[in-house]
Amino acid sequence: MIPSLMAQESNQSDYPMGVFNFDFARLGADETSQVNELQAIGYGGMTMRVNTNKNLEKLKRYQAAIGDAPFKIYAGFFTVFFDKDLTAQNAHLDKVIKALKQSDSKLWIILRVKGGLEVKREQIVDFLRSAAERAKAAGVELVIYPHWSGNNPLNVCLIESAEDALSYINEIQSDNLFVSLHLCHEIKAGNGDRLNEVAAKIEPWLRLPSINGADNDAVHEEEGWERGIQPLTMGDYDASKLLKALKSVDYKGPVILHTWGLQKSAPDHHHTSFKRFQEMVDAISEDGSRKNKAFKERCHEYNLQLNNKIIMKDINVKTSQEFELPAATIWNLIAGFNTLPDYHASVPKSRLSKEGNVRYLTISEDAGGGTVVERLVNLDDEAMSFSYKIIELIDCPMPFRDYQAWVKIEPTGKNSCKLHWNSSFNVEGSSKKEAEELARVIYQGCYDGITRVLVTNRSK
Repeated sequence: MIPSLMAQESNQSDYPMGVFNFDFARLGADETSQVNELQAIGYGGMTMRVNTNKNLEKLKRYQAAIGDAPFKIYAGFFTVFFDKDLTAQNAHLDKVIKALKQSDSKLWIILRVKGGLEVKREQIVDFLRSAAERAKAAGVELVIYPHWSGNNPLNVCLIESAEDALSYINEIQSDNLFVSLHLCHEIKAGNGDRLNEVAAKIEPWLRLPSINGADNDAVHEEEGWERGIQPLTMGDYDASKLLKALKSVDYKGPVILHTWGLQKSAPDHHHTSFKRFQEMVDAISEDGSRKNKAFKERCHEYNLQLNNKIIMKDINVKTSQEFELPAATIWNLIAGFNTLPDYHASVPKSRLSKEGNVRYLTISEDAGGGTVVERLVNLDDEAMSFSYKIIELIDCPMPFRDYQAWVKIEPTGKNSCKLHWNSSFNVEGSSKKEAEELARVIYQGCYDGITRVLVTNRSK
């Protein structure tokens, strides 16, 4: 299959564009003709439902139609119903994971419950943790698909926005659990004007955002999607806000066009939405022009493969220590992003940025010296967890690259708890063993300092 000239000229955006397969029938009578038409328009890939065996058979037909062409099945989306038999759903999910692996696709998960059944948090955590592990074993990324519920208490989505997913990601602490930023669902959740803030919070885990046209008052649409999902050329909401938010966190990867409920829209809405998307990308680019077209065309397929590749860190460090102290007591000491000098002997000084989300840590000379600059990624008071990443090392010999850490306090009793301090990173200028040992020494310094401040000093 050879992409048309139109595809070669059009598919040059900073973000490869994918599309949901909700109304592909208008594009062709079978999977091959549909894929050919999408490529001719300029789309780089597609997503599709994978909840049934019939869906999996269709997936196989799309995979066969695509063959070696530079067109991707970016993801299959699977809805888990917690009011139904999870054992049977997990068995099907394993088949889905195996099938998606064949096209290097991601697995989108929507969590739903019907009938007013109560679902406990630990049920959700257990399911996501298990699914992430099984998908990782197969080389498939698991991506939470936040989905707005509407106003029906008998049909509820358990994770409705990208921010809702963060507490689960932080609790599970899997390197194979991610989240999407869907414009339509974020608008319904009231986040249409704060996408930059949401994107900044989920940046380390952001995968497969989606875009669509919408009206500004879609947030007040209690049922249905008439105002919330429209062709990209329609609606008075500025959908380019999503692209600006993605650019603000330097997102690189596909953006998916949402087309739910558009079967009665203009016959050419796939074409006009793609054209509008390219106009939006041009408008937010630095110079508003397409440069180096020939070079981008040669790199296009390679970039798609790179964007969909699972990036594994060199080292994953997991540590923990139990304390005979209430969880809240330890949280009050460590939760402040500027409090590390209060309990870590090797960090005599910390300075916060004006925004309060970046800290500059002075490292003592006996610990190597220099300055470590870290950015707060997420903080959840309710879950007693936070995460941060190193964004710069100034005159500091630490071998960490692409470093991110996750901290969580787990209550084990009224007056006892377990503190987890975990991280993942790449290594440069040191052996992996030496880098891992250094990370463990740093975290042990945290544990020892907490003991000194909260136990030893208070007992004197």
